[in-house]
Amino acid sequence: WHYFPTEKQRKGLAMIETAGSNATSDTPRAFVQMENDGAGNGAALTLRLWTAGVNLTLGRIDFHGRWVNRTA
Repeated sequence: WHYFPTEKQRKGLAMIETAGSNATSDTPRAFVQMENDGAGNGAALTLRLWTAGVNLTLGRIDFHGRWVNRTA
């Protein structure tokens, strides 16, 4: 994600938010994200479920997928 210019990131996030805001119990939406948050080794691995109003930190993951440390 961080490889894209800021404007492309903004547009992409807006598309994700629009899709999520249209979620229903019949058409749920989930957003799994792996992003560098500067908080330590690897990236934060998070999950957002719009219909349930849930935002979870699942753990940390190596930037190239060599390891995953789950917290949830």
